[in-house]
Amino acid sequence: NLFAQPVYQSINVVATGDVKKMLDAAVSYIGVIQYRFGGNSFPYLDCSSFTQYMYKKFLGINLPRTTEQQVLKGTPIPKEQLQPGDLVFFQGTYRPGVSHVGIYMGNGKFIHNQSTKKDMQISSLSDNYWIQHWYGARRVIKPVK
Repeated sequence: NLFAQPVYQSINVVATGDVKKMLDAAVSYIGVIQYRFGGNSFPYLDCSSFTQYMYKKFLGINLPRTTEQQVLKGTPIPKEQLQPGDLVFFQGTYRPGVSHVGIYMGNGKFIHNQSTKKDMQISSLSDNYWIQHWYGARRVIKPVK
């Protein structure tokens, strides 16, 4: 996607190895993956099937299907300790409770699949909307030393 690449390059992602491959692929899927509520087959995915798909394909990690199940995996991570590849969770986005998930990219940015109007995109954790809906983050992969 021509629009996503410069934004991604300006993030200065420090990811390496399989996490970098996953994030590079995620950016390349902008404009390809389309949001479908409850969708779980490529390219028609919702937020949690997107994270599930990426983790399985690039990291060999089986995440559960739903946001409510994914938020129980791994280790809670304070926002200040986020590393590329960590899962970021939001609450109250369209219903009460944990309701949205994305993959942290670095420098305060995350990639996610959100609603049929927006589809795949890179967003900033410092945007008011995401600050207001922040729930927490989880590390499912081994941390970078």
